[in-house]
Amino acid sequence: MSSSKLKRLFIVVVSIAFLSLVSTLVFADMFGLLKKQDVVLSREVHGLLLDNGQPLSNVKVFRVLTYGEEYLDQVVTDENGHFYFPDKIIRSSKPSQMFFNSSLNQHIYAKTDNDDELVLWYARIIQAEDSETLTELLNHLVCDITNDAKTYDIPAKEDPSKLFVIYTRCKL
Repeated sequence: MSSSKLKRLFIVVVSIAFLSLVSTLVFADMFGLLKKQDVVLSREVHGLLLDNGQPLSNVKVFRVLTYGEEYLDQVVTDENGHFYFPDKIIRSSKPSQMFFNSSLNQHIYAKTDNDDELVLWYARIIQAEDSETLTELLNHLVCDITNDAKTYDIPAKEDPSKLFVIYTRCKL
């Protein structure tokens, strides 16, 4: 094959590859696959872990946040039974994706010395969004491991017709 034919073939192949890349990017942008935004998975958690009213120290507490992917944090209670998790905010294109299920699971549990996993807080939030109601609840968790976990329907302050279903052994 002559060098001029090779040059033309190379130009055609490069042009097709370029057009394919551009059209893919346009398609992805059109369906929101490239638009990233902040998603609040959890506001700060300030908690107190008790056993029959007495503070539990040196207990591992885990926060698992599931939003398409799983995010895991672990802390240990201090000598007074307090634990703390910072805000968890991610950048994600998932809210813009047409077919993404934007539900969020918040799961906080303690792991005792005998490896029992005790649910302190579990909430499934249908639309992942920042909520004053959840912020206030997570800011003052008082959890006694001798309490039975119960399910609560908590109306959102932002929209009282919207309920947060929370399974917890913490005082709400």
